[in-house]
Amino acid sequence: MTKISYDDFRRKDGSIDWHALRSAEIGNGDICYVCGRFADIFGGKGYRQKCNECTQMDGSGELDHEKYLRCPRCGYHWDPYEAEDYKVFEEDSHEVWCEKCDFKFEVSTMVTYCFTSPPRLKADGGD
Repeated sequence: MTKISYDDFRRKDGSIDWHALRSAEIGNGDICYVCGRFADIFGGKGYRQKCNECTQMDGSGELDHEKYLRCPRCGYHWDPYEAEDYKVFEEDSHEVWCEKCDFKFEVSTMVTYCFTSPPRLKADGGD
């Protein structure tokens, strides 16, 4: 297992080769090779891995996933961020159609928020 460093992918102009870095992180098992997230990868490093959510896409149970929708009929999964129907991002239940088998089903969307506050001011109150 190799520790991945940004410096290993720094170009002569100082920029990072993000594509090469991501490929190395996938190959090293640092991020999921399906969704590209860092979360929930267990087991040994040093080889391609799927996160827990992406592993569950192959199962038959209900699926909660932050990036993909899965058809309950054929198992096909797709990224709603690449689709034309933006209503699916509103908090509620939504009717969607599978791109592969044209099956109509309902998905639920839960929206969460994260707030970023500015850094704390210095103790004297100045900048």
